[in-house]
This record gives sequence, C-alpha cells and structure tokens, in this order.
Amino acid sequence: MKQTCLVLFSLTLLTTAALAQEIPCENGPCLTKAKKKGTRFLIEVGGGGTFQGNGGLALGGIFGIGGKFRGFPLAFYGFAEFNYSQENGNGLVPLLATNYTHDRSYRDLGLGLRIYAPIYGPLRVFADFVFGATHIEADLQRDSMLPVNASGWAGQVQFAAGLQLRLLRNFSVSVRGKINVLENDLAGLYGAVRKEPPYRTMGTLNLGWHF
Repeated sequence: MKQTCLVLFSLTLLTTAALAQEIPCENGPCLTKAKKKGTRFLIEVGGGGTFQGNGGLALGGIFGIGGKFRGFPLAFYGFAEFNYSQENGNGLVPLLATNYTHDRSYRDLGLGLRIYAPIYGPLRVFADFVFGATHIEADLQRDSMLPVNASGWAGQVQFAAGLQLRLLRNFSVSVRGKINVLENDLAGLYGAVRKEPPYRTMGTLNLGWHF
C-alpha cells in the first residue's frame, strides 16, 4: 500500500511540473518567443544638396557600430563617414565693379559619434558630432582677370541632427541636416572677392540598413 501511494505521489509531482512548464493553447502548448537581439551595425547612404552660395549636390555614406545599454533609452554609435559636396556662386566684387563666379567641391573624411533618442514607436531623433578633414578644390573667375584655381586639405568639425523612421527591423529612412563650424578660405579666394567664407551646410535624405 505504501509503495502504491509513493508511486501515485511521484506521478502527481511530475505531472504538476510538466503542467507548470507548458501552458495549454488551442493547438498545443504555448511556447514563449525568444526576444530578438538589437542590431549593432549601421550602413547609411544619402543624397541632397548644399545651402551656401547657389547650392549644389551633396552625397555621403556612413558605416557605424554601436547599440544601447539595457534599461537605458539612448543608443550610441561610433561611425566613419565620407561625403562629397559641391557649391557655386556669383556676384559683384565690392568697389571694383567686377563680376565673379566660383565653383567648389569638397571630399570629407571623418570619424563621429551618433546619439539616438526615441520619440514614439519607430520614430527617433539623433545628433552627430564629426571630426576629420576635407579636400577642397576651388575655381574663381573674375571679369578681365585670369582664373584662379586652388586645392588642398583643411580640418573639419561638423554637427548634424536628424529624424529617423525605423520602417523595419533592418531598414530605416531619415532626414539629416549638417553644418561645418570651421571657416576655410582656401588660398584666399573668398578674400579676393571681399567675401567672408560661409559655414558649410547641407541637407540629405538617407536610407539605412541595420544588422
């Protein structure tokens, strides 16, 4: 009798443990889905335009790595960036009554930090801080004067901000505005037409891949 009771008691314990692990569903036991891991790598490409002078084309790309800390809302990414942009302009040289036109192109190389902050659902705002160098090519033409050409490297410190919509786990779209806070007058070409070198600014629409 004692042996029978022990067997029944053991079976009861095993059955209870099994039921505790499996919650019945309509088509069988419910299985808890494993939570997807966050993405760590970012590739972003974009295109748009520059705002100084008469404007011009702006293209660029980013490769970054990062993520967020558990329980902390902000995400941090370190990234490398390449940009190509153009600008052109024209005007009248003060006091000389001389017309001028200029064309410039920039190739930017930089390392930066991006900080994401959630707004609502898949919508996030971000800020970028970029340090690096830019290669500039500039051409200046003035009435009745020989054209002047110059090229060379200069430092850059850039700040950017934008809005990102995460359409899918691995895909997003964003808008981004950027400003270079270092003025540069390559070979004195702005001074030659009595102009202060402007802060370089641009805006782009971007596609991002997260994995």
